Amino acid sequence: MSIIIAQEAPLGRKARRQRFAIQKIDELSAENTSLQSKLCATEEALSEQRSKAREIQESLESELGVLQSRVAELEKSLSMRALETERLERAIGFLKQELDEVSTAKEQLRVDNQQLAAENKGIKINRARNEIEAWRAIGSKTPWKRCYRVIEGFFRKESSESRRDGFETLLRLPPP
Repeated sequence: MSIIIAQEAPLGRKARRQRFAIQKIDELSAENTSLQSKLCATEEALSEQRSKAREIQESLESELGVLQSRVAELEKSLSMRALETERLERAIGFLKQELDEVSTAKEQLRVDNQQLAAENKGIKINRARNEIEAWRAIGSKTPWKRCYRVIEGFFRKESSESRRDGFETLLRLPPP
């Protein structure tokens, strides 16, 4: 088999330029077609992205509205809590003042109780001394002298008015 190669006839300058221009036009047409297809694909992707962005924006706006309403509710709740806190702080201040007054009164009562206890102790000590002296005085007198004085008291006018029954007092005398 013999291959026959067809030789082209030599072209002139004008023909070569036309051929070169046609090749260039074909290349540029192919490039233009590929760029147009890329542009169409990019425009489609861009429109999809815009629609997604629009959906996201709408979603964010609705979420923003929900969050703003929630913020308004929380601010209202916060203001109510602030008012309640202020009321409770005033109540605590009042109770602290009352507690201070009660503590002062309690301290005064404690001081008064200590003073009364000291006075009571002094009275008891004086009473005990008086009783000791009375028992010592009674102990130095004989039982006959004590009876004589009691009987002598019956005959005194002033003594009889102050005593109702002389014999009852005789019975109350301590044993000798």
